[in-house]
Amino acid sequence: MLKICCTQEFNERSSLEITKGAVTLLRQQIEDKWESKDGICESDKQIIRENIVDSMTKCTDLTVMENLEDCMHLIAQEDYPHNWPDVLFQIGENLTSDDDQTCYASL
Repeated sequence: MLKICCTQEFNERSSLEITKGAVTLLRQQIEDKWESKDGICESDKQIIRENIVDSMTKCTDLTVMENLEDCMHLIAQEDYPHNWPDVLFQIGENLTSDDDQTCYASL
């Protein structure tokens, strides 16, 4: 779902509804199953944690970005700092970028 949310081909106008649906589903899965014993497996959680910050910098739609922000907030509530110690480094690294979109998304 995260790849669909932030892949350029899905962020273009013709596929925007697919992107919005994917990010909504991702947010719901995180809300409902992040901490559930039979929910999202640890390897998938790790992939999401490793990629969600950079994925936000590739989003061109505000609704998609806001949903990813919600996802980050939910994950951070459960996993920071023990299971996601490098999130602040990831955000800080993006804040030093020369790209305005990258800086904005990291705020």
